Amino acid sequence: LMTSIGTPLFCLLGLLHAQQTVSQGNTACWQGGYTFEFCCDQRLGPDGNPDCWDAAFHSYKSCCLGTGGDAEADYAALIHQGDQGDVSVLPRL
Repeated sequence: LMTSIGTPLFCLLGLLHAQQTVSQGNTACWQGGYTFEFCCDQRLGPDGNPDCWDAAFHSYKSCCLGTGGDAEADYAALIHQGDQGDVSVLPRL
């Protein structure tokens, strides 16, 4: 399909999807009642809602901006921290 200006419609749809993905941050973060809207609202502070972030994987940068990095490397680092006795990697209750 082509638009009136000659740009394939699927390209425009792809750009729209990419913008929606970025606007929701890293979708892997949003589970257990946590949402982009609840955590990333900068009216709660420059790093969004501080109740959303932990010392392991979840931060404003990795969840809201979608710049979390390499999941396998992050997991290996987390396991290493736990093996060293670092309790900050345990989930908050």
